[in-house]
Amino acid sequence: MESDVKQRQDPARAPATVAFIDIAGFSAIADVYGDAAAIDVLEVFERMVRDALSGYEPR
Repeated sequence: MESDVKQRQDPARAPATVAFIDIAGFSAIADVYGDAAAIDVLEVFERMVRDALSGYEPR
């Protein structure tokens, strides 16, 4: 129990989850519409992920 409390107090030591995401058709979007459009897609995706995880701490 004490170690759990220490982890919450020190976010650097907290467990982490890493996800690798493959967005279907992303290369085609970049090829057809250009890098700016591809970056727009990534920004929308990032907002969706942040919204979905907003209730979880630490970030």
